[in-house]
Formats: sequence, structure tokens, C-alpha cells
Amino acid sequence: HMKKYLPEFVYGGIDGAITTFAVVAASAGAGLGAGIVLILGISNMLADGFSMAVGSFLSSKADTEKTTKDPKLNGLVTFASFCALGIIPIAPYLWSFVTKKPLENAFLLACIFTGLAFVIVGGLQAQVNGTSKTKAIFETLSLGTVAAAIAYFAGDWLEKIIL
Repeated sequence: HMKKYLPEFVYGGIDGAITTFAVVAASAGAGLGAGIVLILGISNMLADGFSMAVGSFLSSKADTEKTTKDPKLNGLVTFASFCALGIIPIAPYLWSFVTKKPLENAFLLACIFTGLAFVIVGGLQAQVNGTSKTKAIFETLSLGTVAAAIAYFAGDWLEKIIL
């Protein structure tokens, strides 16, 4: 029964990890502190997750005649997966905040954890699309890497111009 919501989970999860990791990467590129990463990362994750959930709800509501999916559950799964995977890139910063111990390698850990999240969600994407796991994992990991690189270098460049 829940397997029919796997596409929403994959969709929300990929976007959550990429979007939140882009905030982390841009912050790292700009040399911003851990507190700013947490503020921007968490607020962005919640707002974008809500936005995606509403979009998923509205689009599935429009398709309700063609599918057996519940639009409310569609939106909820999208939001939950967005946040579940979106929290991963900021987890090292959150851990540092909670334990009151600075992490010198927080960005490196964020990269590793997010890469693992991309591998997992890429494997799930292969199930949804019926494609090769290796291909789906490579695509997801590549997409996330490119998005992170764009955000990192944009943050670095903008920091030099603005700050």
C-alpha cells in the first residue's frame, strides 16, 4: 500500500537533500559560521519542504480521478521525505550545536553524509523508474555534486563581492 507513495518519497528526498546541501555548500563557500548554516538550513528545509508538499498535494488532487493515491498523504510523504533527507546535510552542524563542541570538519562530514543519502535515494529511484541501480545512484550523486559545486562557488564569489 505504501509502496505507491515511493515516487513522492524519492522526489521529496532528492530535492530535500540537494536544496539543503546547497545552503550548506554556499555557506561554506562564503565562510559563514555554523549558526548561520543552521538558521538558513533549517528555515529553508521547512519552507521548501512545505512548498513541495503543497505542490504535491495540489497536483495529485488534480489527478485524483486517475489515481488511487490520497492527495493529503501524497503531500505528507513529500514533506516528510524532504525533511528526513534535508536534515542530513545540516546534521553535523546540529550535532555541534547540541553538544556545544565545534566541529572542524563539519562541511566534510556534511558532504559525506549527503553523498550517502544520495546513494540511498538513488537506489530507491531505481526501483521507482525500473532502471539500473548503478545508473540511478550515479545520476543522483552527480546531480547533487553539481548543485553543491554551483552553490559553493556562488557563495565564495558572492562573499567576495558582498561582504
